[in-house]
Amino acid sequence: MSQTYALLVRHGEAVGNREGRLIGQTDAPLSDFGHRQAAAVGERLSALPITRIISSDLPRTLQTAEPLAGHLQIDIEHEPRLREISNGEWEGLMPDEVEARWPELWKRYGTGEDVARPGGESWADVGRRSVAAMKDLGDATDRLIAVFTHGGPIAQILRWATGLRYDTHVYTGPLGAMANTGISTVSLPEVRLLGYNDVGHLAGLARHPDAPFFG
Repeated sequence: MSQTYALLVRHGEAVGNREGRLIGQTDAPLSDFGHRQAAAVGERLSALPITRIISSDLPRTLQTAEPLAGHLQIDIEHEPRLREISNGEWEGLMPDEVEARWPELWKRYGTGEDVARPGGESWADVGRRSVAAMKDLGDATDRLIAVFTHGGPIAQILRWATGLRYDTHVYTGPLGAMANTGISTVSLPEVRLLGYNDVGHLAGLARHPDAPFFG
């Protein structure tokens, strides 16, 4: 069986990430620091025999993919199913603003319940669409694909690759949050997790000095 290897790359730091804003499917671009991270991951991956670049169609992922596309002279394919969660009425808010306006819903969310955002999605919705996109890549003949997406879709794809439920809250279970431009590797169609949150290209760029430290 011919195997495809997908390099899952989270976007670089976007405007709003550093302060913890729920940017979801807004058109938030990369910050200046995020552009530096994108250049670093593009330089690193340019040495690999990548034949295809696929990205969520949101600006921050496309901007993260552009340095690699420039190095390899490959067009970026847009895949809307790899978008971050739709936050609905929570879109663009800070967590304390959400808590003030939806205290009971936010409390349930904080205990690990996969609640749907008012007018938006649940994490289960993200899991279903992002895993469906990855299953379609399993039919490809490409050996090595770069896939630029977001923390939520990557978390659900990695849960799927390790045999965990991907129709639940992404922040439950053993897998931690993805770093900006962290690289995780999944094989297809024989699904295996081969690499997790590799940030070896981010010397001095893993976390902005002004960002809060959560451990």
